[in-house]
Amino acid sequence: MANRTVQAKRYIAYPNNGLDAEWAGNVWINPPFSDSKTAHFVDKVLESDCRWIMLCLAQASSKWWFKMWEAAESLVVLPKKGKFAVRFQRPNGEFQDIYFLIALFSNLTREEMDLGFGDIARAR
Repeated sequence: MANRTVQAKRYIAYPNNGLDAEWAGNVWINPPFSDSKTAHFVDKVLESDCRWIMLCLAQASSKWWFKMWEAAESLVVLPKKGKFAVRFQRPNGEFQDIYFLIALFSNLTREEMDLGFGDIARAR
């Protein structure tokens, strides 16, 4: 479904492992939202020779966050006001909303990163 909008030439999703794939050209990364799994994607992107944008939880207390902070040209924290909500359904059928902030890190410049939905918080 997501690739209908993005129309990527190549799309890698679970159960395939994006860490095993070669990353080249323009790469959009949306890793699993857990510290340990995100850290593996951060290591891979920092070793890759590609243009990248990575969506992740805004977790400034994580070790991988500082690696990205040092390496990225741009950072956008979304949304500008409030937080994103994701609705989960529990096994008992009840729904629960989880709220969180999202960050987009990139090695693109300020001009390249103009996505039209938020201020660039940091651009070198």
